[in-house]
Amino acid sequence: MLSSNDLPSKQISANISKRFLKISKEFRIYHILHELLKVRDEGLSGIQLANKLSIPAPTVYYYLKKLVKQGFVAKKGYGVYEITEKGIQHFCEHLSKFSLGVSEKPQIDLHALTIELPILKDNPEATFWDYEQEMKNWIAKHKRIARPLGITLRKTTKHIYIYLWQRTLENPLDLMPLIMKAVIYTSHYLQEKGILVDILEAKTKTLHLAVKDPFLEKTVPKSVSVTVELGREAKQILDSDKPEQAKAWTDSSPFRGIETNDVEYLTNYILMPENVKRNLEENRELRRTIEETLTPAVNELARQIRLHLAVQRKQLENLEKFDHRLEELRDVVKLLCYVVGGDRVKQFFKPYYDPSAPGLWKWIKKKEVRVWN
Repeated sequence: MLSSNDLPSKQISANISKRFLKISKEFRIYHILHELLKVRDEGLSGIQLANKLSIPAPTVYYYLKKLVKQGFVAKKGYGVYEITEKGIQHFCEHLSKFSLGVSEKPQIDLHALTIELPILKDNPEATFWDYEQEMKNWIAKHKRIARPLGITLRKTTKHIYIYLWQRTLENPLDLMPLIMKAVIYTSHYLQEKGILVDILEAKTKTLHLAVKDPFLEKTVPKSVSVTVELGREAKQILDSDKPEQAKAWTDSSPFRGIETNDVEYLTNYILMPENVKRNLEENRELRRTIEETLTPAVNELARQIRLHLAVQRKQLENLEKFDHRLEELRDVVKLLCYVVGGDRVKQFFKPYYDPSAPGLWKWIKKKEVRVWN
């Protein structure tokens, strides 16, 4: 493992930083042209572009100045910019360049593909095999067929194995048609030789797909190899395939790139920049929705809470005043009972009269004394 003090490691870091800086600038130009193309007739100001792209306005004006100088963008009125025909053409070229996330058309290489077919009926007398390989208790037979598919057949006692030769694929979706062609062709070919196979029980035994990555080729030395287990099963190709742990690893033959046994990972890897772009747009739309709907609602809720707290404080003040007045009223009632009452009432009240004594009214309730005539 390379340490941070090693020269190759420092060189890798420098290359990665330069590469990311270049990609960042190219993507910003692409996004500015994209936004201007969406409103081609109206145009946008620098501030509007900055808000849409969530980047600082000075940065937007910096790129706009460069685009105007290159003839990709023209100034329309005061502070409004529009895309030109030259800019549209450049945008289309830029789009094809970044649509799959690499600086050139992705090169997908089929490194290894093995298909297993069970033998239903054998023909031991068949003599079409190119050569035989003696094993421990049996003999393996091989047949190379260059056209039309480029395959090698290997026969054991119970199975026929189809080995597809290494080739380049235009698209990961081309894999399944290639497998079906190989299975059907092999079935017909062997049937003519007196051997029957069960194509319904075909299984994918080995699958290695690689994609060329110029970024990896320029930044990571060939001596560095990394294998990652994806923590899930690889996507099933044929119905009879057994579950297999999905994984990916760096590879240096015939080019520097990423190799995997999972078609789903390969597809996601190729489309990763496009998926990131889509996620950024969705996040931008979500933030705009929050700003337009949720933020005003939260602000209104905060205003209502402030009003409610003010009302609560006023109520507490009024309750304190009411409690104070109630105490004063109690003292007045006590005094009136003593003053207005007759001699008998005064006789009973006098020993206990105290306007501030809380136990006075408890005593009155207990004795059931009437304080009026």
